[in-house]
Amino acid sequence: MQGQPPRVVQFKLDNRQSDQVQILRIMEHITAQYAQEPLVREFTVSLLRGLPNNDLVGQTRRLIQFVRDKVTYVRDPDGAEYIVSPTRLLQGFIDFGYMAGDCDDHVVLLNTMLLSIGIPARPVGVKFGGADDFNHVISSISLKNETVLVDPCAKGSNKPTYFQTLYA
Repeated sequence: MQGQPPRVVQFKLDNRQSDQVQILRIMEHITAQYAQEPLVREFTVSLLRGLPNNDLVGQTRRLIQFVRDKVTYVRDPDGAEYIVSPTRLLQGFIDFGYMAGDCDDHVVLLNTMLLSIGIPARPVGVKFGGADDFNHVISSISLKNETVLVDPCAKGSNKPTYFQTLYA
């Protein structure tokens, strides 16, 4: 990975469909693609040292905490939607000890890491802070026949209130 230019992929949005739904689908595509990358799988597995065999709840908690603790929230440029690839984020952490991105970057990284170890996860759009539009994205994680909504950007102990959810 080191020394190679980052892969950049642009997606055109179809004006006949909701932008939010299209972005959630793009995020699902990126997540599924990068969950197969050896760097993601190896890095994820290395974070799980010391946990009991097949401790899905413990593994999920560890990965959520890693993303919450290690990814600094930084907004996208005005007028642009930018998704940083999980491999680029992880390589930045390996090389420099630092990762940064907005909510979709947090979610794509967390979901990719979870999928790389067989835990289903998908992005969910939410309305946050009284917004009229879907202005935030969180993770929907399927664990032991339950679905849990997790905000990997929620750095504090208080869970934000979401007013509506949107799935692709």
